[in-house]
Amino acid sequence: MSMPQPWCSDDVFQIEYIEQPTWSPDGQSLAYVRATPDRVRNSFKRVIWVQRTGAAPRRFSAGTHSDRLPTWSPDGRWLAFVSSRGGDGMQLYVIPTDGGEATIVASLPAGVRGFVWSPDSRRIALVSYPLPADLLAETNPAPAPTSTFEADQQKAAKAHAAHQRVDPRVIDELPFRTGTDYIEGRRGQLYVVDVTQGASSLTRITDDQCDYGVPTWAVDGSALYAEAKRDPQSTSYFIGRCIAKVSVADAPAHVTRIEDDVWSVNSPQISPDGTWLAVTAQRNAAPFYGGSAILVRPVDGTAWHQLDVNDVTIGTWDWLPDSSGIAYVAEWHGQGTLRTVGLPGRSAMVLAQPTTGAGVVIDEFTVHADGRVAYTQGGPEGPSDLFVATHGGVSRVTNLLESVRPHRITVPFEEIWYPSADSQMVQGWLLPPAQVEPGKHYGLVLHIHGGPHAMWSPGTRSMWLEWQATAGAGFYVFFCNPRGSEGYGAAWQAGSKARWGHADQPDFEAGIDAVLAKGLPIDPARIGVTGGSYGGFMTAWLIGHSNRFAAAVGVRGVYNLITEHSMSDAYELVEYSFEMNPWHDAERLWQASPIAAVADMHAPLLIIHSELDFRVPIGEAEQLYTMLRRLGRTVEFVRYPREGHELTRSGEPAHQVDHMQRTIDWFARYLA
Repeated sequence: MSMPQPWCSDDVFQIEYIEQPTWSPDGQSLAYVRATPDRVRNSFKRVIWVQRTGAAPRRFSAGTHSDRLPTWSPDGRWLAFVSSRGGDGMQLYVIPTDGGEATIVASLPAGVRGFVWSPDSRRIALVSYPLPADLLAETNPAPAPTSTFEADQQKAAKAHAAHQRVDPRVIDELPFRTGTDYIEGRRGQLYVVDVTQGASSLTRITDDQCDYGVPTWAVDGSALYAEAKRDPQSTSYFIGRCIAKVSVADAPAHVTRIEDDVWSVNSPQISPDGTWLAVTAQRNAAPFYGGSAILVRPVDGTAWHQLDVNDVTIGTWDWLPDSSGIAYVAEWHGQGTLRTVGLPGRSAMVLAQPTTGAGVVIDEFTVHADGRVAYTQGGPEGPSDLFVATHGGVSRVTNLLESVRPHRITVPFEEIWYPSADSQMVQGWLLPPAQVEPGKHYGLVLHIHGGPHAMWSPGTRSMWLEWQATAGAGFYVFFCNPRGSEGYGAAWQAGSKARWGHADQPDFEAGIDAVLAKGLPIDPARIGVTGGSYGGFMTAWLIGHSNRFAAAVGVRGVYNLITEHSMSDAYELVEYSFEMNPWHDAERLWQASPIAAVADMHAPLLIIHSELDFRVPIGEAEQLYTMLRRLGRTVEFVRYPREGHELTRSGEPAHQVDHMQRTIDWFARYLA
């Protein structure tokens, strides 16, 4: 047997993930999605698997394309899911749970974004984001061809029209692009399909600009509740969301907006008994920095009640099966644990308890009526696996790295708490090189998370391999959760407001000092820094405001707050973070930007960005690169086509490998 080797960037193709676990109504089956990188197709395949009680998991869907969102009908007779198998986007399918072929029940030009079964298992409500032209085609459909010849003629005419079209983009909305696409008038619209009648019964029930999200059914099946824009003409993107009650008896439906001056609400869920409505929310007056909340109200009530979640950051959440309260992932001090909170005046249902530990994070979960919990979890030993907790203990359903782990050196994560400059304690983690030779000194690489509101942990699935591969390349690796991070209370999260860079630089510097004080074989002249999004902001900020860094890699970073405000879909983040608009005090925003200190940046810098990143547009990278080149500094600029802001989390696997390896190679070159 060969000796174990360190993890490396090419192991992107070895890492699988478990997603979207869900119990069948009778509790005898557990469905989930297994995401596997496909080297040949340079994409991720997502396959639905099902485990019956007492049996081994088996593949349930074909696995040739991407199948997602497995959802049991309430009567347990059907499993619905979305799939790309038809080659025209993610469309909605159902398959009998007792065997048979999958049947398409909804096919829309813009695909299906999400869906929910009706309580009687007959209907499915779904959301899609059609173009105005798609809506027009629904209202005035082309006549169906009566022969193969006529179908070919229509196809040829459509292709000719597409070739001859004049296609400038006319923009009159804000935001006008997001993700990797221009919005072009798309708004979330609600549809209902009767599964017993098939795809021909698909009906759009909304026809407005409210931009609906995935709905939830009233218990009697008479209406849907969905998040929507409070003011359809507003340019707000992250706030200003309310709940809309949408009748399903007529099309277009009667819509009643449940508005609130205090809260911007998201992701409504009706309790299983149909009497309560729950949402996650942030305060309109303090978005981004006020912490997260779970609100509940009687379905026919008039006031929200905020449940006490003890100042934690809320991850995934759901109703308890007996409607006594909410189960949620509590992100706190580098862990993600499952907790419950009862409704006002009630005690929450007692659940089986998942196994937890330092650096372990639960990502998703599903609760059965008997209290069993199935959950996905990452930790120091691996980024993703599926477990089931019963009142008798915890069992492991998957062991995705079982065949790989014996051949790899997985280095430990050492947790470190250290005082910052103002004596506030900061939590961080340190990884050693995979192979340490006596008498040799090593470089140290500081990794910085984005957000700025996020929480990193050894169980952070999107970073686990990159940290291991960087350690595998012969570096010490350090990361922490500085001021502005989630998972340490609302006050800590608000600690960087209007003080990006100023508030958290001391936390990073103190962390490096704490690592160096441990007496490890680290060369203090060979320290690098890297981060993505806000982490890219801080990477550039640090090399412009400190001379301790010998090399840096800035990824999808915000470098100029003025242009980030006017080019991104995240203009509200800039406005609320700095409590201003750029036309009132552009000089202040300029001075708060890393690029203002470009003349003081001397560390060799690799700039990485995606060409379709509309959260942090590539113009941010172009500005910084051009200025550094004009200054004669060591800088390189790498652009990834077809990718957006989520490259390292959901981009093409080959791009993920290349991105990770280029980062490691840059540090190998300049920290050697």
